[in-house]
Amino acid sequence: MASALDAMRGARPVTVALNVVRENLRTRGTYVLTAVGLLLMFLLLVSSGGSVRDAAGNELTAHAAGAMRVGFAMAGFLGAVVTVVLSMSAVPREFERGTAELLLVRPVPRWQVGAGFLLGNILSGWLFLLVLAVPLFPALTVRGGQDLVPALLLALPGLLLNIAAVAAVTTLCSVWLPGPAAGFLGLLAYGLGVFGPELSALVALSDAWWVPFARLGLTLLPPAGAVTGSVLQLFAPGGAVDPRPLLGGLLYLWAAGGLTAAAFGWREIARWGALAYLAAGLLLAAAPLVAPSPLDWTDEDAALLGAALRRGQEIAGLFDGWTPGETPILLTKGPVNYLVNFAQDAEPPPGRPVSAGSLRVIRLDRPELPVVTNGVWKVGETPVAVVAGWRQLDQVMGGMEAGAGLLGGGEAALLKGLLRTGAEARLTEEQYLAAVVHELFHVYQMPVAEDWVAGWGDAHQQERLWYEVYMDAENNRLQQREAEHLLTAVQAADEAGARAAAAAFLAVRDARAAYWRDRLGGEVAEPLLEVERLYEWLEGLARYVQAHAEADGMDALLDELAAPVGEGGSPRLRVYTLGAGQALALDRLSPGWRQAAMEGVSLEALLREAVTAP
Repeated sequence: MASALDAMRGARPVTVALNVVRENLRTRGTYVLTAVGLLLMFLLLVSSGGSVRDAAGNELTAHAAGAMRVGFAMAGFLGAVVTVVLSMSAVPREFERGTAELLLVRPVPRWQVGAGFLLGNILSGWLFLLVLAVPLFPALTVRGGQDLVPALLLALPGLLLNIAAVAAVTTLCSVWLPGPAAGFLGLLAYGLGVFGPELSALVALSDAWWVPFARLGLTLLPPAGAVTGSVLQLFAPGGAVDPRPLLGGLLYLWAAGGLTAAAFGWREIARWGALAYLAAGLLLAAAPLVAPSPLDWTDEDAALLGAALRRGQEIAGLFDGWTPGETPILLTKGPVNYLVNFAQDAEPPPGRPVSAGSLRVIRLDRPELPVVTNGVWKVGETPVAVVAGWRQLDQVMGGMEAGAGLLGGGEAALLKGLLRTGAEARLTEEQYLAAVVHELFHVYQMPVAEDWVAGWGDAHQQERLWYEVYMDAENNRLQQREAEHLLTAVQAADEAGARAAAAAFLAVRDARAAYWRDRLGGEVAEPLLEVERLYEWLEGLARYVQAHAEADGMDALLDELAAPVGEGGSPRLRVYTLGAGQALALDRLSPGWRQAAMEGVSLEALLREAVTAP
């Protein structure tokens, strides 16, 4: 260290740290890396040329919340790389030069020298991270999120905490290992830590012999992913920061920092100092136990699910044999799941009861689903309605978890369209209750759906329907005409007008089917058209029920029917609208259609029968 001799005069942690920072600022490679990172962030976040899509196909940089998600990921990764490059060299470099020995022979506790190296690496990483974070501010302005600048300032400490953690683990490794090896381990720890929540959820789903070892390994990782996910909730409508990941990050930093200082000279640590440091660690370890968790069962959960079950029971008469009030629910909050309304004579998964008024609730020992989503699942042999907690689903709608790891059919773009929310819209209680009823009805449909798809093979590819057939311009033109005729049938003044409009709908549908038979051949087109009929029955009926369950649901459904083929929405959303439109037309033409539908007859077939009936 060129100025290490100056540090020897005082050789206190801050003095050593400042000299480490000065040495790190002389590393030219970090400037090049930082400049490249700044350029990439400006191109993606600030200029109009950037485009980043998530797993559901949502354009993340189109709005402020998504831009912050991308920006935080880039700044965190580039900042971690720069920090690792700096931290892996600081200690080995000074031992190679011999200046470290000059520090260690001074009449100063050696642990203070180690603490100085660690502090210097953390401060160096912070400086470069703050530079990399500069594009986040103009990105908010460009995306119309100027009002989120205070949230950005509050969220930045999360990134700083992650950088401090990666600096700590790299510095600790560099005490015993060569610089490149320490850097590799530091970057590996950070990378695995980013995916820590997902890895923990996957481990929780297994009963293998290696699970205890995997859990032990996860505790050695910095909670980078959990910290970032927590602070990013500041950008979601109604999002609240979970303090527990931040406390976990501080505890990780406490442990790594203490080990680094002790590696230089633990015998020289005064007893009172060691006790004070240990007490601080115990407080950090105990704090998450008393901190409020968004994953806990709340009175709000009980009230909303109870209201949804009552709402479903109010419209249960639509379909014979449907008993939504007795339908089991899996309330998922991601890492923690709650089994609600499960039959008393069925064997539930391991868990413990939760007090929830009249509801029977079991907090599962391990998650049946490790993601936030809506859908249908089987617990053992029992189908259950999977419903995300209101606040978790609201945050998904805000785009903070858009498409990330969600199950088929639960992607955020689809949910946004179905619930009529956007990046800046809050999910209302009314919309949430209707969404729960939607999933309750899917459980009722499940036996029929399973019989319907029995014997299906590789030709029945729903993905090809959504991303080939529904991407075709002529198909979309014809589907738009179908919707227009259905809307006319629903709004017709008399039965004759409704019948004529329904016949026109079927004529356009026949033309569209012929178009796909000519283009793909009958052997390919027929299975895809059968998939469409199934999903119009499956999702269209559930959308029809949802409209009955929501206060303004019918008006909203008619608005959707006026423009089912829109830009930016999920292609699959059309089967919800067109299927529900056929159900509304059947209400006009065939009062007994619902019983036949629940015997596995497609809505299209029922409508053909109604149109040709005398």
